[in-house]
Amino acid sequence: MKKIEIYSADTCPYCQQAKQLLDRENIPYDEIKIQMVGGRKIEDANFKKMKQRALGQTTVPQIIIDNEYYGDDDTLVADIKKNRFHERIR
Repeated sequence: MKKIEIYSADTCPYCQQAKQLLDRENIPYDEIKIQMVGGRKIEDANFKKMKQRALGQTTVPQIIIDNEYYGDDDTLVADIKKNRFHERIR
């Protein structure tokens, strides 16, 4: 199985949804925390790295598969519904 990384923030409902979906599908992942204060992301090292790896995207969650940008929670939900995600991570 390929390595999955998800950039997420504790207060982000879309991040929680994406992680719950991965958990429900028994797909292991590494979580990289993005810090938020008052609804704003802190532009620390994790944020800058996410932005670089996610092709300039600044929203969370952002998902990386084997060091390649995959997409966000919408991409994940769509691919799982269409049974494409499991094929992608094999």
